Amino acid sequence: MNIDEIMNKIVWWIPFKNLRNAVREYLIYSVNLNIELLKEMKNNNKKYEDLNKK
Repeated sequence: MNIDEIMNKIVWWIPFKNLRNAVREYLIYSVNLNIELLKEMKNNNKKYEDLNKK
């Protein structure tokens, strides 16, 4: 199941197309933001571990 299918299952019940699309865009933005934050956290953890090894 890809991200589009998941978003469609979440927003299918919203009665207005414009609102449905706006909610879908917000959800996609939130997911992408969380992915970027997780990547940044992993990078920071790796830097911290590298500093502790020295």
